[in-house]
Amino acid sequence: MRTILMGATFGLALMLGAFALFALGENTQAGGSSVDEVAIDMNPTGNTSTSVGTIDPALSDVALNTPVTIDVVVKGVPADGLFGVGFELNYDPAFIKVTAVTMTATPIGSVNVLQFSTAGGSPLINQSDIDTNPGEDADGSLRVDSVGTGPQETGSGRVSAITIECIASGTSALTLTDSINGSPNAAVIYSTNGGGVYSVDTESEASIGCATSVVTPTPGTITPTPVTGTITPTPVTGTITPTPVTGTITPTPVTGTITPTPTAGAGTDRLWGDTDCDGEISTRDNQALLRKVLSQAALSQTEPCTDPGNLTYIDGTERLWGDWDCDGEISTRDNQALLRKVLSQAALSQTEPCPDIGNPVEES
Repeated sequence: MRTILMGATFGLALMLGAFALFALGENTQAGGSSVDEVAIDMNPTGNTSTSVGTIDPALSDVALNTPVTIDVVVKGVPADGLFGVGFELNYDPAFIKVTAVTMTATPIGSVNVLQFSTAGGSPLINQSDIDTNPGEDADGSLRVDSVGTGPQETGSGRVSAITIECIASGTSALTLTDSINGSPNAAVIYSTNGGGVYSVDTESEASIGCATSVVTPTPGTITPTPVTGTITPTPVTGTITPTPVTGTITPTPVTGTITPTPTAGAGTDRLWGDTDCDGEISTRDNQALLRKVLSQAALSQTEPCTDPGNLTYIDGTERLWGDWDCDGEISTRDNQALLRKVLSQAALSQTEPCPDIGNPVEES
C-alpha cells in the first residue's frame, strides 16, 4: 500500500496539529451532516476544483501501457466546510497500476482540487512510499490523504486526480475505502466542525476494461454502385512485335481435277519455225506442219515438244505452235512462210509483233 498526505510544508508544529485533528475526527460524526456523493469518475471532462460534470463509472478497451487519468470527486459539501479527504483506491494489480496522484497547490491558491481552491490556505504534505518501485503503486491499494488549512471550501469539485495504466488484458473494479478512520466501505471527507467526518449519502465506484474488445464483423449485403458516364479509350502507342507461331502446319488436300493454265516465265529455248523441236529449221519442219494443215498423222518430234496447233507461251505472249506468221491460225500460209525460210527466199509478211522465222525464242 502507498500512503500519501498531500499539502505544502510550512512547519512541524502546524503539521502535528493537523494530524491531531485527524485523530480527533476518528469515528466522530460532523454534527449529523453529510455530503451528497463521493465518486470515481472515469472521464474527467467537465470536472474542476469547484464543479463536477457527468460522472462516468466505466472505461473499456483501454490500450496497454497508456496513461489514463481519472478523478475522485465529491458533491454537496455542507456549510461546515471541507478540511481534508482520506481514502484507499483499491484495484486489481494483475491488470493495472497507479503511476501518479495530483492534489497539489503550487502556488498556494491553485484551483486544482476543491480542498485547496480557496486562496489563503496552506496545504500540508507528507508522503510515505513502501513500494519497491518509487513513483508507482502496484500492490492493489493506494492510500491518499489531503489536508488544507485556512478558509474551508463547500459545494462540489475534484478532490484528487489519479493516473493509472493497463498492464494486461482484463477488467478491474475500482473501489474506495477508509480503513484508517473506521469506514471500510467509503472514503472519508473531513469536516472543520470539531475535526469530525461527514457521512456519505452515495458512493459511486467504477471499473476499467483493458484491451478486451474483439471486433465482430456484421453480416450484410454489399450493393454495388453503378458507374455512369462515357469511357474514353486511351490509345496505345509503340511498336507491335508479332509472336512467331511454332508447330507443324498440315496442308488440306484439294480434291478434283486441276487444269494448268500456261503462264509466262522461264522456259525452253527454241527456234521460231522449228516445228518438230529438233533444233534446226528444215524441210522436215515444213512437212510436220503440212500434215497438221491436212489433218494427217503427225510426224515424230524431239520431245518435249508442243504439238502443232496447241497453245503455248513464246517470249511471254500466248501463241499457237506452228502459227509462224502470227495471224492466229494454222494454215498453208504458215507452210509458205516456213518454206521461204528453208529456201532462203524473201520472207512473207507477219502479223506484228511476231518473231522472225529462225530467230531464237523462249517457250514456257
